[in-house]
Parts: sequence; structure tokens; C-alpha cells
Amino acid sequence: MLKASVNGQFASLSTLVRLPRPRVRHCGSFGLSVLRKYWALGLGRALSEAIVLEARQLDFTRIELRVRHDNPRAISLYETLGFQVEGRLRDAFMVDGVAYDDLIMGLVLHPNDASR
Repeated sequence: MLKASVNGQFASLSTLVRLPRPRVRHCGSFGLSVLRKYWALGLGRALSEAIVLEARQLDFTRIELRVRHDNPRAISLYETLGFQVEGRLRDAFMVDGVAYDDLIMGLVLHPNDASR
């Protein structure tokens, strides 16, 4: 878990959780949240890059995440880090009675290729 603060105020949080079962322990589930008033400061990118680096150091070979389909800024960020859309869960989020699709994105980490 990584936290970012701006002027002593909580601004962002990212997590990487190793999946527990032996067959999927090489995978990590990644989460990122940035408070709206701190958008566009580069916090999401900084924390995401730190998580990917940490995953490599902990010998993960795959990271996966879920993101709402109507969040192009987050999707673009993840794509620049090498994540690819691997699936779509229809109506997976419900906010104020409105359903949103959830995109599943994955990043395969190749141990000897830090550029991927």
C-alpha cells in the first residue's frame, strides 16, 4: 500500500495485493484512488509506476485491475504503463442507481524485460 499526501493532506492511495491461491500467487490485484481535487498532479502516475516497480521486485509476473469504462483518463494512464483491456463486465458498478461497465485490464511482467 502506498499513500500520497499534498501539503500534509491525504490525496491518493494505491494497493497491490498478491492473490492467495497457489495457482495465481504470481498475480497481483492493483487498486488506485486519487481524490478529485488532486487530479492532474501526476499522483496517479507516480503511484502506479511505484506499484509496477514493487511488483517486479516481489516477483509478480502479472498485475490486473478493474476500471470503470467511462474513465478515459485512468484507462489512458494504465495503457501508457503497458496494461491492456482483457475483458468487460457489464453493469458491474452501480452509482446512484446508474449501472456502469467495468473493464478488466492486465499487465504481464516479463522478468528480464523492464521495458514491458
